[in-house]
Amino acid sequence: MKKSEEKLLRQDDYSSPKKSSSDYDKPWQQSSGGSVDKSWRPPNEELVKVEAMKKDVEEEWRKVEEERKEMKAEQEVLKAEMHTIKEEMIRIKEEMHRERKRREDIEAELTTEKKRRREMDDRLLGESRKKKEIEVQLDLEKKKGLSLRREKDEEKARVLDQLKKDNQRQIERLEGQIQRLERKRTQEDDKRQVRYEPRPERGHHHSAPHSAGSHMRGGYGHPRERYDRPESPQLTSHGESVPFGDSLQPFQPVQAPHQDLGTMQSSMGMEGASLEDIQVEQIRRMTGIQDGHKVRSALRVLRSMDPNMVSSLGSIDPASLRQISSKHPGFLQGLLNNLRQNISDNKFF
Repeated sequence: MKKSEEKLLRQDDYSSPKKSSSDYDKPWQQSSGGSVDKSWRPPNEELVKVEAMKKDVEEEWRKVEEERKEMKAEQEVLKAEMHTIKEEMIRIKEEMHRERKRREDIEAELTTEKKRRREMDDRLLGESRKKKEIEVQLDLEKKKGLSLRREKDEEKARVLDQLKKDNQRQIERLEGQIQRLERKRTQEDDKRQVRYEPRPERGHHHSAPHSAGSHMRGGYGHPRERYDRPESPQLTSHGESVPFGDSLQPFQPVQAPHQDLGTMQSSMGMEGASLEDIQVEQIRRMTGIQDGHKVRSALRVLRSMDPNMVSSLGSIDPASLRQISSKHPGFLQGLLNNLRQNISDNKFF
């Protein structure tokens, strides 16, 4: 509000005397004598202006109040937005703190990895130096100890010869064991032919009626159909064929000192495997049969019949098998054919 307007509103003394609204409403009022009241004066123009200005001021004040309310509402909205912004800033700070912590952890891990790599490089360098020292020492020993080398060669040859003899004895014992098992199996099959009716074919879940001709039709067939086939020849240590039924030396497994479970695992590339797993894998590789369940079941049946023969299968490493194959190819082929035929024909089931 302007100062002049305030001055007019506060002014107590105007140029004309105050009159009631009735005086302004009835300017024609006459005196009791019938003459016109000469004391009446027209309204003061300044007062009219002041009244108009007062209305304008009140209207302006009302607008100001409305604007003030609107501004107050806007302030509340802004305050809420400021609160939201503060919360967002706090969240961003926490996220930045977590990110910084994660970066510090990664840097610490990288530092640890670098330290470990340095230690590994130092260890490799030390091993390389030690290897060079050993090579130098071996070179000196090689130059000095020709006689010692000759003695070592003789000792190595003696050990290899002893291993060959042990393997040869083991081969002969295996031959006798296979022959004995063949005789025992033939006897059991002959007894089973008399005592039992044949079982239905594998894969049939219903029982077939027994009949006189079932020996030739269903089941596993007549034993003569299964076993009357040319068997693989059995060979002695000199490669000579011997008929089934001729017994050789009683079977005693021979295992070289270095043929422990760890050595067999390393030679077969089966770290952590059991002896039975190694035996199954050996027979699979030797026979070419892919069904490991059949081989494992056959091994268990053989173990129940004679544990010594099954345990000896794991005592022949690939190197010894190669030696046996090169020296006695006929026997090894016969053994493999026998194993392959027995497992393929389900004779163990």
